[in-house]
Amino acid sequence: MKKLKINKRSRQGIIIVFLFILLVAAAGITWSHLTPMERVEETTLYSYNQKATVDYQVQMLPSETLPELVVGPGRAYITDWVESVSTNFFYRFQVDDNVTIEGEYYVIAALKACAGSENLVVWEKKDNLLPPQNFSGLGFVNIHKNIDIPIVEYLEYAGMIREETGFSPENLDLEVQYKVNVEAITNPRTIREELASIMVIPLRGNTFTVGGELEKQASGTVTGEVTVFLPYVETAQKGFIIAAGVSALLLLVFSLLTSPVQQKINMQEKEINTILKKHQDRIVVCAGQITVEPESTIVVNSFEDLLKTADELGKPIVYYKNDLEKGTRHSFFVLSPGHNYTYIIDVVSTSISMLRYKAKAGYHNMR
Repeated sequence: MKKLKINKRSRQGIIIVFLFILLVAAAGITWSHLTPMERVEETTLYSYNQKATVDYQVQMLPSETLPELVVGPGRAYITDWVESVSTNFFYRFQVDDNVTIEGEYYVIAALKACAGSENLVVWEKKDNLLPPQNFSGLGFVNIHKNIDIPIVEYLEYAGMIREETGFSPENLDLEVQYKVNVEAITNPRTIREELASIMVIPLRGNTFTVGGELEKQASGTVTGEVTVFLPYVETAQKGFIIAAGVSALLLLVFSLLTSPVQQKINMQEKEINTILKKHQDRIVVCAGQITVEPESTIVVNSFEDLLKTADELGKPIVYYKNDLEKGTRHSFFVLSPGHNYTYIIDVVSTSISMLRYKAKAGYHNMR
């Protein structure tokens, strides 16, 4: 098979491009093999939220003056006419997954008598209004419980202490806590949370309002390590393998079907460039054509001979370039009154000799 001839430098450039692509593809294949296709990441496995709310109504003592027996929230209440506060406790816990939930809730009350600028506790009475109650569920739990707070009993207790001791506290507050402890059994760890709604009833004055933190909510997450597949590594690996295979195949085919052609060096052009660069200070470039008589023009054999002649005559070297039928003629002249001296270089694309042009021009050589 006849090979396609390509300039040697162009062929080398194409081969270098193929080799570069092959090298990059090989590096990519190595990288893809060294890079794991899976990665361990910290991620959210479960999220959960919980909310506790306390609603209430105030139960009044029977009275002809105030016939209203039940008063809703958000008002002020006459302390001596209140019998109890009826509360409704609502609690909800929810997890994203269908996991086992267990826990307990209870209600405790503390009547505190305080005095002084620092509000120090003088005496305190604690009660369990609701003993611990267990609950369980899958994924979520809902709790609703009614708890009565006997205001009359606490007022009677405070009055008894006052009669026995003669001490009248500056502040007398009833604090009721609705507490929840919950566990959700998840993998890799168990969720453990506590939540407490607090109702505060000040009983020192003639009237009171219900305060505290009647609504509480919280949320959280369970994190863990998961293995994540990295598809881009596998995709890149396949791409690099294809690129390596294609570039190797093209390199082989190109090498087999082409052969280099050595570019011939034009010695005449090289000589012209050397002369113009080396002797540019002594050469006068002529823009127009120089007209000389062939009979009085002597052709020297080398530029060095022309250079010596210019030195002897003290003349500059005049340079002119003109186009020929088969190339370009570069003419160097030393002009003098008696004779003209010239050195001619013809750059031609065919094997036409320089002497042929010289003979055609009618010049004669200097022996």
